[in-house]
Amino acid sequence: MADGKYKLPINLFILDTIGVALAGLGLFEWLSGSSVVPDQFKFENYHIAMVVVGVVLMAPVTIHFINRALGARKGG
Repeated sequence: MADGKYKLPINLFILDTIGVALAGLGLFEWLSGSSVVPDQFKFENYHIAMVVVGVVLMAPVTIHFINRALGARKGG
């Protein structure tokens, strides 16, 4: 990869996209007070759960890039 281009694995891209959508929607509902989620899917503090699950889904991409950077630093 001497040209500086790197392709993110598709499974990590999908997880990150879903995580961003969940966290964003959860933050939107939590902070704005408006509701986008249908009533049958709501439970107490559902918006907090959406943010937490979204962040957890975004974690593998972060871990992947940290491991990749540490590997490059070691010369791997």
